[in-house]
Amino acid sequence: MVIGQVAKQHQGRRVCGVIQRILQGSAAQVQALIQASQGGSQLNTAFIERLNATFRSRLASLGRRSRAMLRQTETLTPPVYPLGSVYNLCSDNESLRLKLWVGERGFRWVRRTPVLAAGITDHCRRIKELLLNRLAPPVGSPAHRGRPSAEEWELLAKWAL
Repeated sequence: MVIGQVAKQHQGRRVCGVIQRILQGSAAQVQALIQASQGGSQLNTAFIERLNATFRSRLASLGRRSRAMLRQTETLTPPVYPLGSVYNLCSDNESLRLKLWVGERGFRWVRRTPVLAAGITDHCRRIKELLLNRLAPPVGSPAHRGRPSAEEWELLAKWAL
């Protein structure tokens, strides 16, 4: 795991300097990952800021001046998981599109989602397809220790089919 940090130094409201630190990993690892991501030549905050802006625009309770601020993990997790799934599986990202040459006529753009660009899936899903897809229940719960009950085994066997 490689962790980089970008800290902006402010003088009043103006940014007067930027400090880039490597918190975990080496400089060679960071440069290799930056080259592989095709996102520039140095550490920056553009990608995470864009993702944060997407979450804030799509989930009203994450807005800066909303009444329903999500301050605890228990209230933040349930709405963010489906939103992240829609973002990664259903929403195409303009910066991930590919230029496809079509003979003499020129080219057209192929729209891609983040998981499609990563090679994890082979097509862009629709939200309906995502919602109708059966997902396996979590195996066990943190509060329950010991052997799974007969009902849990039956439920897991049903979902495995």
